Amino acid sequence: MLLQRLGIPFEVFSPAVDESPRAGEEAGELVSRLANSKARAAAGIFPSSIIIGSDQLAVCNKRIVGKPGNTTNAIGQLREFSGQTVNFL
Repeated sequence: MLLQRLGIPFEVFSPAVDESPRAGEEAGELVSRLANSKARAAAGIFPSSIIIGSDQLAVCNKRIVGKPGNTTNAIGQLREFSGQTVNFL
């Protein structure tokens, strides 16, 4: 949205990157590694472009929360999160 507001042309690209956490990997390490991996994958395809790599994940009660995948799971996650602190990295 920021690039769009600034009138900077851009292209969105979602590279195929394995998003599985590594054994013992902390949430902050995971999100940084994934953003970096996605940026490197994009740079290989768009070598003359400026690349902004990013990733996002949610953490609740020290547990990385995956994407719900469907409405039923989303409702379950929202119920689980009720009254809890959810951090987005």
